[in-house]
Amino acid sequence: MIAAVLLALSSADFHFSYPGERAWIGPSFYANPWTDWSLRNGRVELEGAGRGQELLLLDRTPGPGEWTLSFDYGGAPEGSVIRAGFAPVLGSGKDAWKGAAIRGAVPGSAVEMAPAESGRVVIRGLGPSWRLEDGGEFMGGGGGAVGSLFRIQAATRPGGSGPFWIDNISFEGDWQDRSERKWGPILFSQHTRQGSDLKLTAQLASLGAADSGRVELKAPGGRSGALMDPDARTTQHRLSTGPGEFTLTTQALDENGDPMTQTLAGAIRPEPKDGLRLAGLTCFFQSEYPSAPIVDQVREADPDMLYFAGDQLYEGNGGFGPVYAPEGKALLSYLQKWALFGWAFGESMMTRPTITITDDHDVFHGNIWGHGGRIAPGEGFGGARQDAGGYKLTARLVNAIERTQT
Repeated sequence: MIAAVLLALSSADFHFSYPGERAWIGPSFYANPWTDWSLRNGRVELEGAGRGQELLLLDRTPGPGEWTLSFDYGGAPEGSVIRAGFAPVLGSGKDAWKGAAIRGAVPGSAVEMAPAESGRVVIRGLGPSWRLEDGGEFMGGGGGAVGSLFRIQAATRPGGSGPFWIDNISFEGDWQDRSERKWGPILFSQHTRQGSDLKLTAQLASLGAADSGRVELKAPGGRSGALMDPDARTTQHRLSTGPGEFTLTTQALDENGDPMTQTLAGAIRPEPKDGLRLAGLTCFFQSEYPSAPIVDQVREADPDMLYFAGDQLYEGNGGFGPVYAPEGKALLSYLQKWALFGWAFGESMMTRPTITITDDHDVFHGNIWGHGGRIAPGEGFGGARQDAGGYKLTARLVNAIERTQT
């Protein structure tokens, strides 16, 4: 079993009073792409124009009664297209709601706002039907809200007084609690055993300076604490232990800057007695994410070990192409696509040994000709440089990627 416990001392509303800057919005939100959204200046800010970026609310959905959602916004230059609405949950699996994490995979319903230097949007609903008012002016409405994920879609234009921003999200009325969907700061983990030694890597979100970045592993054999690698956003642990349950615990600040503690529970399996049952998978593309048929088959087969043989991601996963440079943005681009893989298979990975090895697309490269690990000669990131020998990404990026999958 995998369990998550999130203890947060926050109000029901989101005022985003995080003390500093952070790429990860918080456990209640999913931003797409990670390269463009951040907590900054006490609000959620969007960097970059014209890409149709999205922000999803994970931890609550409208109920069948009367409800209201409102938020402040600003900074959208003239000609920008900002929409607010709801992404329905397609499919019947328990993780089907994660499909909205792929841009364009879940059309849903949305209404275009009237972007200004600043304003406040109010969405009023009664069950599935809803209407949107911007600055007191009726802009339109839609249906299908009950059980759906609230979503903001932004296609901003260059110019204006600053980045597009969102702040002070408030809720009233009939909202269904979906706190089990919160994600992070620990996103998932993977582990193997060598003799009596447990070797575990925990994958964290992109935390900020105000967060502890420390993860505590507790297993039958004792404890192991480690600080987050600033590039890979991982902690690595080694501990002599036998079979049994383990927990991973970390402390961070939530969206509002309030302290939170997260604990994930996994299992260390005993050595199999009647041979090894291995599930081998490769080439994880985003089609029909979160790939419920495959994930469910793995869960039902209950293998002793998982082996992911490469291409745990493709450059377009998530609905946005890769970012190759600068290094900070390239890391976020990779980490989001890697996290989507973990979001799909994380439950199974927490409860059995898992081996992952990188292949070409894991490092944003088609058909690697390693050439001793050199940087590929030439300019740009296209096919000519891809086949020139070496890596298009820098050594820092390649090594960070290897650490996430080790």
